[in-house]
Amino acid sequence: MTGTHAAIEVRDRHTGPLSILLAEDDPANQKVTSLMLRKLGYHADIAGNGNEVLTALESRSYDLVLMDIQMPEMDGMQAAQIIRRRWPQGPRIVFVTACTSCRDACLQEGGDGFLAKPVSLMQLRAAIDMGSSLSTPPTSEPGSPPSSSLPASTSICFQGDSINILNRTHSIMNESAKSIEDQAGPCGIVCAGCPLGSGAVAEGAGQTRKNITDCQIPMWSPFVPGGEAIDWAAVERGLEWAEKYARCAGCENGGGPPDCTIRICARDRGYELCSSCGDLETCDKFQWLKEHGEKMKEVLKACRGMAKSEYIKKMKDEMPW
Repeated sequence: MTGTHAAIEVRDRHTGPLSILLAEDDPANQKVTSLMLRKLGYHADIAGNGNEVLTALESRSYDLVLMDIQMPEMDGMQAAQIIRRRWPQGPRIVFVTACTSCRDACLQEGGDGFLAKPVSLMQLRAAIDMGSSLSTPPTSEPGSPPSSSLPASTSICFQGDSINILNRTHSIMNESAKSIEDQAGPCGIVCAGCPLGSGAVAEGAGQTRKNITDCQIPMWSPFVPGGEAIDWAAVERGLEWAEKYARCAGCENGGGPPDCTIRICARDRGYELCSSCGDLETCDKFQWLKEHGEKMKEVLKACRGMAKSEYIKKMKDEMPW
């Protein structure tokens, strides 16, 4: 193989021979993808541009090419076109690129699949399993048309994951908001305008934990500037807390801290809102909310005499965060 990219003998220790060629010019992406492949039990030869891809294919057969698009000298699409002409029964080509709008063009130019960067470990495993489950030892001699162990009818596309996550989060936010839209705590916080009230924080934390695990982010973060300084154990503890606790049904539905000093005081005095309390000016019960507590006291003082329903209608979209 030409260039400065070292070739690594490809052997799948799980299912027998499965030859993989990684076409990627960025050194950081080469390391990340190689680590992910190693995590799955594979190694791959590396080509830094389209010319190196063709040189590699002339010297040995490959079952799968993970192909970036933007590379120097010859890009991935040009290389794919040549591969399809020169080796019509050749390797399966899965494009791996950050250009999500290029999906259709990639498939039209000879691609058998498309992975949108950043690629998760789960997505990469699916692409590999497509070949390893049907892999047979290559019989071609170097320089002859490379054999393909992946079914010609199979095409993989995973770029919709992020959209599905966003849609699901949006749906959960809407469902949760309906149940709390007419609630407000005695502290004056309107539940529908509270970051915790919608449940989106908890849902987002859970999805983030899953993404970190699936993508093996702690494993490859040291290859990105600043990544080596991240305490991933602390990140996990924070996300675990957010997933478990950052979901509030509103005080009226039994949500919120059960020992909230504001709620206990208002209950004992019979106030729906603390704006009705004559001691609001000097009240120290809001201290646990820190800077938000002082903001809420100012809001409540400005709304003295206002009915709770009127207050909620006015403040639903005006919470002072």
